[in-house]
Amino acid sequence: MTVSHKIFRTLTCLTAGASLALAALPAYAEDSLPSPLAQQEASTGNTENTNSQQNDSAVSGTLGSTPSTTDSAPSEESQAPSAPASANRSPQVSRSDVSRLGGKDRVETSVAIARHAYPNPPKIVYLASALTLADAMAAGSLRDGPVVLTYSNYLPGVVKQYLRQANPEKVVALGGSGVIKPQVLQQAKVSNQTLDRLAGSTRIETAIEIAKYVYPQGSSRVYVTDGFGDTGKLGPDAIPGAALHDGPILFGSRTNGLTASTTDTISSLGAKEVVQLGYNKLGSFKPNRYLAGSDRFSTSVAISKEVLKNDVHIGYLANGFSLVDGVAAGVLDDGSILLTMQEELPYSVCEHIRSSKITKVVALGGEGAVSQPILKIANSFAANKSKKCVPSALRPVGWRPPARYLQPVSAIRAPGTTVVPRLGWNGTKVREVRTRLGVGAPLNASMTFDGTTEKAVKRLQRKIKVGANGIVDHRTWVRMTSRSWTMDNFRMTPVPLSANRSQRLNAMLSFARGQTGSPYTWGGAGGYVDGYDCSGFALQAIYRAGLDPQPINVIAHAAPTYRTSKQLYAHSRLQKVGFGARQPGDLIFWQGRGGIYHVAIYLGSNQIVEASYGHSRQRALYNWGSIAPYVVRPLAS
Repeated sequence: MTVSHKIFRTLTCLTAGASLALAALPAYAEDSLPSPLAQQEASTGNTENTNSQQNDSAVSGTLGSTPSTTDSAPSEESQAPSAPASANRSPQVSRSDVSRLGGKDRVETSVAIARHAYPNPPKIVYLASALTLADAMAAGSLRDGPVVLTYSNYLPGVVKQYLRQANPEKVVALGGSGVIKPQVLQQAKVSNQTLDRLAGSTRIETAIEIAKYVYPQGSSRVYVTDGFGDTGKLGPDAIPGAALHDGPILFGSRTNGLTASTTDTISSLGAKEVVQLGYNKLGSFKPNRYLAGSDRFSTSVAISKEVLKNDVHIGYLANGFSLVDGVAAGVLDDGSILLTMQEELPYSVCEHIRSSKITKVVALGGEGAVSQPILKIANSFAANKSKKCVPSALRPVGWRPPARYLQPVSAIRAPGTTVVPRLGWNGTKVREVRTRLGVGAPLNASMTFDGTTEKAVKRLQRKIKVGANGIVDHRTWVRMTSRSWTMDNFRMTPVPLSANRSQRLNAMLSFARGQTGSPYTWGGAGGYVDGYDCSGFALQAIYRAGLDPQPINVIAHAAPTYRTSKQLYAHSRLQKVGFGARQPGDLIFWQGRGGIYHVAIYLGSNQIVEASYGHSRQRALYNWGSIAPYVVRPLAS
């Protein structure tokens, strides 16, 4: 190590991290479910990931699977509803004038949309999985009742309350019993409702069953789209396609094209035209025409132009990465669905709003999905068609530091790798390995993956017969623990781009204070349960403030040879200020013969908050003699 154990035991932050040469690390796709703190809904103001994040996870193997094998199989009750569905909307009263349809999460958002779309209680309500969104993606053609989201194992209270108030004649589950369990459907029976299920053996087959149900007499037009997307989870183009009400949406895949059952369905419906949503090639299939653009945002514009041929004028904005808030919006028959980013209005979408007959824009989901400044910008172009869409007008940034310093971002970039625990490494995954194997002292430098740990891993590998090399690869990991393979990829969600400097500072300090009591983990970068070392703690606070100090990241932080506190002190795009001019939010550093070895966050009044031996804590500033002459000010002034 570069510093002595004596210094480690005194100041307790030997910041381990990774060599910048990360090419040797294997890249693994993110698991379906991120860490608990990362699973905050895109519908709230506290999102993760969403990017991507996407936050949708497999339920009984449905999401993220290949179309041919692992979607949830239907139960014996997974039959199409016995009564034919009407493609016509139930009689409606006037809807209230709203600017946002959202709740605190995706479920509440779907209920808000249902209430708005059906001011008069509907006769039928459809239930779709809030996590396995694939079945809801094909539900845009269901016109006789709203689609409300639920969970696989239980019916949320807000949904049960809605069902009691609406008291529909029928409740229909979309998808097999692995997606919405029979007991959940039974919980939806709040009086004397008829219960039914509409499902196939895969998302492709479920889309077919929905098509047959809605169009028992056939349909002259059918829409097809990629049902799996870039990651195998979801194709985005079905979301804006839900506003097309003149034909069903069927799914294909890039590798397999259209299944035989899908082509048979198109034939049996008597379709004279097959329109593809998006340009993603579906095997060898060739549609009659495309509704598509260069990306998901411009594709939503192409679809919107088709929808706006009808007498509608509202543009519904849904987050184009999380997608979740748009899945229930197919019942909104007075407008089109446009995809956007949380903190930026895509240029193609802006131009469409400005040049089309859209006169009002409504956000779907909370501010974590579509921020209030973006909604305001979109409505300004709907109201003033002479305005020009220029980049500076599409991205509200509440604070801009001098150009030479780190600029605010809307999302923290994923490292693209994950730690493969092996000799010499540190961090939260190593802590998990050592805990599971019962190896070593948990709160000192022996938290590294040492020789004793390696021997214990080899013993386990021989036992489970996966090859005893002492490296915790994915096969070994899943036999050892139920934790996510990418548990070390925890990244705090940045504040919105529209946040000013004061708001960013408050978010940074609030995060730091909120982590007190979190365990010390050498090379760790959180979250709260898994713990931090000093620089991992500071890194997440910087993330929360909306800055991304690449190449420093949560994976680099855990490798044997990289000292993240040194890198933060030396970062060319972080402002350095003399120690005597320190302000709340500044990073204070300690130095010795080996250079920088510890970092803490300054709170003001000579108080700091830090991750140190044992746990994170707030304390008085200490050890003046070894404090570095400069502080680092992430939020440059």
